[in-house]
Amino acid sequence: LMTLSLKRTNAAPQLTQPYGATQGLLYHDVNTRANPAYLFINAFLTDSSKDQTIPHAAIAQVAIASLPPESIVPVILVQPQAQAALVGGSATFEVTADGAAPLAYQWQLNSNNIPDATNASIALPSLQAAQSGYYRCVVTNEHGEARSADALLTVTPLVSSGAMTNLWRLAPGSRPYLTANDTQRGLTHNATGNSLLLVSRADGTNVYVLDAETGADLHVLDVTGVSGGTYSLNAIAAAEDGAVYAANLTLNGSADSFRIYQWESDAAGFAPALAYSGNPGGADRWGDTLDGRGQGTETQILATSRNGTNAVIFTTDDGFHFSAHLIATDALAGDMGLGAVFGAGNTFWTKSSSRALREIQFDLGTGKGVTLTNYGAAAFPNSVYVIGLDPAMGLLGGVSIENPDNLRLYSIADRTVAPQLLDQELFATDNPNANGTGAVDFGFKRLYALDSNNGLLAMALPDPVEQPRLGIERNGSFVTLTWSGAFILQSSTNVAGGYADVPGAVSGHAEDTTGQPRKYYRLRN
Repeated sequence: LMTLSLKRTNAAPQLTQPYGATQGLLYHDVNTRANPAYLFINAFLTDSSKDQTIPHAAIAQVAIASLPPESIVPVILVQPQAQAALVGGSATFEVTADGAAPLAYQWQLNSNNIPDATNASIALPSLQAAQSGYYRCVVTNEHGEARSADALLTVTPLVSSGAMTNLWRLAPGSRPYLTANDTQRGLTHNATGNSLLLVSRADGTNVYVLDAETGADLHVLDVTGVSGGTYSLNAIAAAEDGAVYAANLTLNGSADSFRIYQWESDAAGFAPALAYSGNPGGADRWGDTLDGRGQGTETQILATSRNGTNAVIFTTDDGFHFSAHLIATDALAGDMGLGAVFGAGNTFWTKSSSRALREIQFDLGTGKGVTLTNYGAAAFPNSVYVIGLDPAMGLLGGVSIENPDNLRLYSIADRTVAPQLLDQELFATDNPNANGTGAVDFGFKRLYALDSNNGLLAMALPDPVEQPRLGIERNGSFVTLTWSGAFILQSSTNVAGGYADVPGAVSGHAEDTTGQPRKYYRLRN
């Protein structure tokens, strides 16, 4: 289909001719090879009084253009795309169509019209599982209709077990130091005062101290003299004696000094002291991760490279000045860049964006780090970037950067199986966190999480369920049964059933087995 527009190449004939002459246009040439964009025509005159035609009175070049949209049926130019989200997330489908105006749009879910969904796009906030299905748009005008391709929306329910219960939460904007412009990355729990420490650059670089149980503001640490690095303070950690350590961020270890500052306490009035300054090793980026443990001269601080394969364990002989021990690991470059926390013994756990969860054993003497456990994408989601760990409880927490961002709680008590997802909790907002930064920490059966641009979560964890353990010792014909906790002893002559309470039995219960049939024992709540 085409339309013609006249481009004159010679003088046109006059509109009126004497002696009854008429005028008109005659197609002369379609030069499709040399100039496919034009037709060439002649203008002619006919003098009816003389029965004479005058050809070539004018020559015209006519441009070929596409038909305007108002003369065609609808056509889908851009199709909607498949999407996935968790319950509580959002999705937007859109189409681009061409055709005669006006165009009418109607979105459908599984071929059924969606009420009031009559625009070129449809936004679906706060998704529920029932909204899963195939979405398409039907575009119509007076000439016909066009149907878009089906786009699958998958809405996955959250794992919601009650293993975490909300203690308090803070959204961006609820405090001056909480923003949505990527200015908060460091968070730690300090067990000595049951406080929470947050590094924020929203209004200058500061360390804010909060009541960990309520989220109430307490005070701001003195940061006099803190300087250097891309960010003078970024990551933060606390040791078991209440000392606080915060590090700057350096992009190139060989050209920039990595610094760790120490506050003896997070109480008001303590000034920072420089605990370490130097290049831990290589041209690595340092300061995205920091974790601490121990106390006094037994304090250890962990940092990992954002872009390399190295980790550093900082140790001290006097409790104030620290030395760096470079650990060359078998991880891939960038594997340890966003999450790094001490595990049990000489181990630490690491994570980064779209990387495996690793448990690494380190040796300060050899400077080597060897992966003990590696959970790839099939066992642990790539979307978890930052992690925290409670080795005693066998729990791992992680911030998952997805749709929407959420805090996940895992059990890692059994290393022979993949981490078991116990519970999920959404943050107050779901602003983009393009850098995947934040922090996670445990303390006093609490789990705290910072998702940069989405605020803070404080979750209460249940008391560990005490597992009954029954001990049996034989001395001659006597057996003695011992256990801990408020459990009741039962016995049966059949292992499969028929158990009954043993009257009056308490831990240390002894029985003479002489002449007795085989007996089985167990504990009940």
